[in-house]
Amino acid sequence: MPLTEIIKNDKSSIGIWHLDENSGMLKQMLNYYGSYQIPPHYSHQRRICEWYAVRLILHEMLPDRRFEIRYDEYGKPFLTEPEGFVSISHSHGYVGVMYHKHSNCGFDMEIINERIEKISTKFLRDDEMIEGKDDERLHKTFVVWSAKEVMYKIYGKKSLDFKTNLRILPFNLKQEGNVQGQLILDNKTTDFDIHYSIDNGLLKANAIDK
Repeated sequence: MPLTEIIKNDKSSIGIWHLDENSGMLKQMLNYYGSYQIPPHYSHQRRICEWYAVRLILHEMLPDRRFEIRYDEYGKPFLTEPEGFVSISHSHGYVGVMYHKHSNCGFDMEIINERIEKISTKFLRDDEMIEGKDDERLHKTFVVWSAKEVMYKIYGKKSLDFKTNLRILPFNLKQEGNVQGQLILDNKTTDFDIHYSIDNGLLKANAIDK
């Protein structure tokens, strides 16, 4: 299945791809834009397909532009030529990419399922414990998780504890809305306005570092 969705405004874009192609098909599609070399440590077919899909999405969002994805010392991706910020997410056959011209950004995408409840105590703070009916509780738990993933990706240094350093303020669940997040580190609190949407069991969340 080709690109399923692109969300654009004047400074940012989000693209979603639902993978059902094999790596050979994706490579052939990407060859249209030029020659790309898979990193030698990529041997699993799923990871290879995701690697191709990320670049196909970016070509759709940045038409007629040659780009290069690099990674900093913490493994956080960024773009050169053109300069810009990217955030990448994978979930159960979906690949998503957010691009922003000027601001550090975070994007997360999750297929909602009940398995998250088994690990919820690892990332929910005492003041984030969620009550309500089963479906509502499940969806709110995923919103909290995904919003924290967004802040984690914006910070990008892999040293955050999801309970100690990341907090989501109380919110009312909607199909599409915003939650307020806080990154708490070294006696400093940084606030984030995180947008989320839920559609057919797929949760997407994103924010920029203002």
